[in-house]
Amino acid sequence: MMEMGKKILETLEFLAHDMQDMKQGIKDLKQDMQSMDQRLTQEMQSVKQDMKSMDQRLTQELQSVKQDMQSMDQRLTQEIQSVKQDMKSIDQRLTQGIQSVRQEVGNVKIILENDISKKIDIIGEGHDFLKGRLNEALLMEKKRESMELDLINLRMDVKKIKEHLNIA
Repeated sequence: MMEMGKKILETLEFLAHDMQDMKQGIKDLKQDMQSMDQRLTQEMQSVKQDMKSMDQRLTQELQSVKQDMQSMDQRLTQEIQSVKQDMKSIDQRLTQGIQSVRQEVGNVKIILENDISKKIDIIGEGHDFLKGRLNEALLMEKKRESMELDLINLRMDVKKIKEHLNIA
C-alpha cells in the first residue's frame, strides 16, 4: 500500500505541478488578455477620435455644400424671375406690335377699298377713253398718210406733165 500511496502521491504532485503550470498559463493568458484589452481600448479610442474628426469635417463640408446650394438656388430664382420679366416685356412688345400691324393692315385695306379701287376704276375709264381716242388718232393718221401719198403721187404727176409740156 505504500507503494500505491507513493504512486498516488507522485500522481498528486504531478497533478499539482500541472495545476501550477496551468495556473501560470491562465495568469499569462489573463495578462495577455488585459494587454490586448488595453490595446483594443486604445485603438477603439483612436478610431472614435478619427470618426469624430471625420464626422466634423463631413458636417462642415455638408454645411458648405448646403450654403452653396442655397446661394445657387437664390441666384437661379433671381435669374428665373429676371427671365420671366424679360419674357413678359417681350410678350407685351409683341402684342403691341401685332396690334399695330393689324391696325396698319386694316388701314391699308380701307385705303385699298376706298381710294385705290376708285382710282383704278377712274384709270380704267380713262384707259377706255384713251383707247377710243387712240383708235380715232390712228384712223386720222392713216388718212393723213394716205393724203400724203396722194399728194406725192399728184406732185409726180404734175412733174411728168411739166416735163411733157416742157414747163419746168
